[in-house]
Amino acid sequence: MSLLLILLSFIPFILGQHYPDALAGGSWKVVVPELGGGAVGKSLGMQTVHGVLLPSGEILVASGSSWRNRGRIETFPQANDPQGAEGVFQFKNDPFRMENMDDYFQLVNNVGVYNPQKNTFFRIPHPVPVPDPKWPGHFAPNDLFCTGHLHTPDGNVLFVGGTQYYHPFRTGNRATYLYDWRKHMNITWNQIDWRRIPSANSTVNDSNNPWVFAGMNFN
Repeated sequence: MSLLLILLSFIPFILGQHYPDALAGGSWKVVVPELGGGAVGKSLGMQTVHGVLLPSGEILVASGSSWRNRGRIETFPQANDPQGAEGVFQFKNDPFRMENMDDYFQLVNNVGVYNPQKNTFFRIPHPVPVPDPKWPGHFAPNDLFCTGHLHTPDGNVLFVGGTQYYHPFRTGNRATYLYDWRKHMNITWNQIDWRRIPSANSTVNDSNNPWVFAGMNFN
């Protein structure tokens, strides 16, 4: 028997493999959403970078810009010195001018909800950018790619920060959102600049208040 025939004989086993004890080994299953959602009979249609289990049992998935690139990706040996990808939001292009908001939203608008019990999936809108109170003529970037997120006591999801610029800065934004899992919408935009060092009076905490830590500060 040829090597090709041996490999072909294993394909049904690989695609339909199951473990006798699913709790110990688990198993894989292709997700093809059914009637009742917005992606019937098709794949979810989006890359998922962040996933959050909601109190309803549904799963909130988000990717934001997910490191998209407008330019051509260089590879070796086609290029002697291939350059790394620069991403869609570059400081030199001043991408957050108000006239660029529609284009920006189309690049970051990748959020959805999957119901594993009903096997349904539908997209929900990414938060819409708003004018930046600290930057005249610009909107506040709010890309959820590489955001931080956690549950609040009522089951809602707090999103803090995300991606601002890509190459060469790779900085974060200061947008803050609260996702209402009962209404499937984002209900709050917070203008607090989380990159500032908190005062001594703001460090008191209890189990119901989340701590927020920032990374690199870009001025």
